[in-house]
Amino acid sequence: FEKHELQLRYLLRALRHCVVGGMVVYTTDSFNPVENEAVVLEALKQCGGSAALEDAGLDRSTLDWIDGLEDWVVPDPGGLSLFRFLERWEDVPDYQRSPQGSLLPSMFSSYSMADTCAELEYCRSSELRKCLRVLPHRASCSWRFVAVLRKNAHASAIAAHGDRSSVRAPVRNFNPSTPPIFAKH
Repeated sequence: FEKHELQLRYLLRALRHCVVGGMVVYTTDSFNPVENEAVVLEALKQCGGSAALEDAGLDRSTLDWIDGLEDWVVPDPGGLSLFRFLERWEDVPDYQRSPQGSLLPSMFSSYSMADTCAELEYCRSSELRKCLRVLPHRASCSWRFVAVLRKNAHASAIAAHGDRSSVRAPVRNFNPSTPPIFAKH
C-alpha cells in the first residue's frame, strides 16, 4: 500500500514538469488497481482538468489486453484472512486509516465517485477504460498497466500536492559511466 502515495507523487510530479500539450505515460508491472487505476484517478482529480486520459494509441490487435478497471476492492491489510476486502472508504476502521494506518481514501474507487469528481468528465471512473492491462498469460510479455495522460493546461493543483522533489526511486549500483541497474523490491 505504501506504493500508492509514492507513485501518485511521481505521476503528479511528471505532469507538473510536462509541457502543455505533452503526454506522460504511466506504466507499472503490477496488477494491483491500488497502484494503477487508483493512482491515475486520483491524479486526474488533483489536476482539476489540466490533464486527461488519452487512448494508449497502441496496436491493440497485437496485444492481449483488457480495459482499465472502473471499480475495484482493496485488500484488508489488517485482516486475518487473505480473502477479506474492503469496498468503500467508509468501511475502513479508524486504526487502518492514514496517518496511523496504511489506507488512504484515494485507494478506493467508490471514494472518488462519492464526491463532486463523479460529475466531472475528466475524472470519471469510466475514463479509466482508456487504460490498458496487458495479460501475461496470453501474451509473450510481463504484466503491464499503461495509462497515457495529456497535459491540457497549467494547474496550481499539480504543484500544490506537496512536492517532495527529494523523494527518488531507489537505484542501486549506479555509476554515471554505465547504465543503472534497478533492483526489484
